[in-house]
Formats: sequence, C-alpha cells, structure tokens
Amino acid sequence: ILCLLILLLTIGCGKKMVILKDNLKLEINSEVKINSLISDENEVDVINKDEFVDTSKLGEQVVVIKYKDSDEEKEQIIKVAIIDTIKPEIEYKKELSTAEGTKIDLLKDVKVSDNSKEDIKVTIDGEYDFNKVGTYNLKYIAVDSSNNKIEEEFTLIVKKKPTLTIGKTYVWKNNKGGGEFNLNKDGSVISSAWANNGGATEYRGTYKIKDNKLTISLTKYEDVDGWRTLPKEAQKTNTYTIIDDNSFKDDKTGSVYKLK
Repeated sequence: ILCLLILLLTIGCGKKMVILKDNLKLEINSEVKINSLISDENEVDVINKDEFVDTSKLGEQVVVIKYKDSDEEKEQIIKVAIIDTIKPEIEYKKELSTAEGTKIDLLKDVKVSDNSKEDIKVTIDGEYDFNKVGTYNLKYIAVDSSNNKIEEEFTLIVKKKPTLTIGKTYVWKNNKGGGEFNLNKDGSVISSAWANNGGATEYRGTYKIKDNKLTISLTKYEDVDGWRTLPKEAQKTNTYTIIDDNSFKDDKTGSVYKLK
C-alpha cells in the first residue's frame, strides 16, 4: 500500500499506472516474472510482463515495468525485496558404524544445498569417541547467511573391534569352487584355491591385521618340486574387511571367508 501511495505521488493523480500486489518480497534465486508482481485488479497493458526479475542478490532490487497508457509507452519503477527464508537441505546417512579404534570421516558423504547457492559447511553437534563402544546420537547442523538453520539427527555406532582367531582356517565356497586361508600364529599364511571340476593350487605368504582390515600377500606357490617363488608380476596382495570374530570379506570380490 505504501508503494502505491508513493507511486501515486510520483506519477500524479489521474494518470494510469500498474496496480501491484501487496507482497513484493521474493525468495533469492527464485524464478519470478514481472507478471507475478501485478495484481489481478490491474487493467493496464504491461509490455514486459514475461521478463524475469533479477533475484540473484539479497536486498532491494529495482524493477522497471513497461506499460502502455493509451498509445504511449511508459515506465513504472518499483522496488522489490529479495529475501531468504528457506532452510538449507542436508543429504546424509541416518546411521554410520565403525569398529572400536577405527576413525571414520563423519562428513565424507554429507552434502548440503540451499536456495542461496552459498557454500555452506556442515558441523556436527554432540560428543562421541571412536575408542569407546557405544551408540552416539548426534546432529548435523547447517546455517546459511540469512541465519536459516537446519538440524538433522543421525546415529554413530562404535562396535566392538572384531578379533580373528589366529591359527585357524577360514573357508569360502560357491557352486564353482572355493578357497581357504590358514592364518598361522607366526604371521605366515597358507592359501588354497580349487574348482569343483577338479584341480587345486596352494600358495604361501604373509598377513597383517590393522584395525578391521586383513592384508594378505601371496609370494610362493607349490608345484611337484616343492615351494617356488612366484614371478613378481604374479605376486598378489589383497585386502579383506573383518566382519566379526569368525569371518572376513574380500574387498575386491565380496567373497566371505568363515571360520572352518
């Protein structure tokens, strides 16, 4: 209403003018045409009604409305307020887990988006300890420059660190064949691989366990003359994720080895 009174004083009584809506507040980076600012009661022919208003910056924005008064083209200059009342959005996983003593990046797969198109950093609210088994209820928090704030709850589960039984054999099988590892107490490993239609190969090497990862390096193979060193290009080092005290999974193939 105040804008209309000012425009009346500026243009003068008795002259035609564009009747505007009462609310001239627009969200930042929204797609708004000039036509959206005009009241349904308006009877003046607006020439540039399909032009978009620049909503890329917060604050006051000048808009020029072109219209016809009889056969004469005129301009009506108004101001609109570009505001931001929309909260950011956070893309995240509701539950994260790790083994005791193994740190993970809680922000690794977290993404935040906002209508302001700002680069908004996400913070974590709450206390947690990777070295202590437990369930931690935490929050992701994101705030834009207009102080629109969002909080999203997530859970971090720190599980008991699995401990494989050393000196035992772990086996996997499928309909084509299988394989096994014997993890010896001296850090050496004996591996066998076989096919159900016959034939088997044995390898030897070493293994290491760190956090929830098992690394096995195979450097020798057995033939009729005994154990021989594999050619350098044929030597293998693979990693496995320890699932629990009785099993681990091949990170490359997904095969799960279970305590025999």
